[in-house]
Amino acid sequence: MPEKRKIDGENTESSKKYVTDNNPYVSGSGLSRIPRVEVDIDEIPVLKESGGSAGVVSAKWKEIPVVYKYPRSSDYNECIDTEIECYERILERLGGASSSRRHPNIVNIYGCCPPTRKNSSKEGHALVMEAYEGSLQRAISKKRLDDVLPTAEGTIRFLADMADALLTVHASGFVHCDVRPANILFTYGAKSVGESERRFVLADFGHAMRPNVPFDKEYRNQRASITHLSPDWTSSFAVDVYGLGACALNVLYGMSLSYTNETNAILYMRTHTKPKPRRAFEDFPEAVQTLKELAEDCMLRTQSRRPSMAEVKRRLEAMLREVPNNHPRSTELGCA
Repeated sequence: MPEKRKIDGENTESSKKYVTDNNPYVSGSGLSRIPRVEVDIDEIPVLKESGGSAGVVSAKWKEIPVVYKYPRSSDYNECIDTEIECYERILERLGGASSSRRHPNIVNIYGCCPPTRKNSSKEGHALVMEAYEGSLQRAISKKRLDDVLPTAEGTIRFLADMADALLTVHASGFVHCDVRPANILFTYGAKSVGESERRFVLADFGHAMRPNVPFDKEYRNQRASITHLSPDWTSSFAVDVYGLGACALNVLYGMSLSYTNETNAILYMRTHTKPKPRRAFEDFPEAVQTLKELAEDCMLRTQSRRPSMAEVKRRLEAMLREVPNNHPRSTELGCA
């Protein structure tokens, strides 16, 4: 039986729990909170398809819009299995079953099934999850961030919601390891609603790892192009703090931080410059400075000097009390 090892890091209930799996790249465990469903993706209406190593298909299943995510090669099976394991643990943490309690800011998984797409791997699993209209990265790259997050209050609330979602992930025994705008989605129903009703969700847990596991050289090389990954060499909760800090810069300045790998120092230096904040923050210079300082703290190169995710959430909630709600306008997003 694997030796139990304590999860260190966040001052949350998860710090008192133990995990027994010594494999940092967790494989599917056969847990039962995510139901097994029967979906033949080649037999249902497909709206569009995208993705790289994982195919992502927008489709209709049982009359509801869904996303079907499948491995295009056997190399990606492990990532899908990791997602399943992570979602299972999150549901276990929340005390929910497949159709009951969910975190409002973590993407909803309807079920998993064998991959049936013609060009998919013949092994492993596929995921059937809630559909979404677009990603935060898409909104940034299309210069539509002011439509998606039109107010300072809504922007700060969005970051606080992401911090809360990550606290749940951490309490479930995982580090997300890939917190960036491309993995933050807004769901169907957002097109014609006000900002306060728009729901953003954290997605793509394929790179999730157990805490305090060293990154091997191959893993670092594979992820060298991800600018939101911290310069750390171990998977700690501070890795996700760094990623959320970079996302804070994205939504504060409307920048697309799409540098190629070279160094995260370039990204870090950007936090000390003075680009023009988005128009949502024009009347709130104190909020700009406070959020910039929080991002800088989150992106400190030394893990131990970064705030905990719980502290990040507390600081964001304190900012909310200082920024009045300048009412959002409804808009057509057009970021799908």
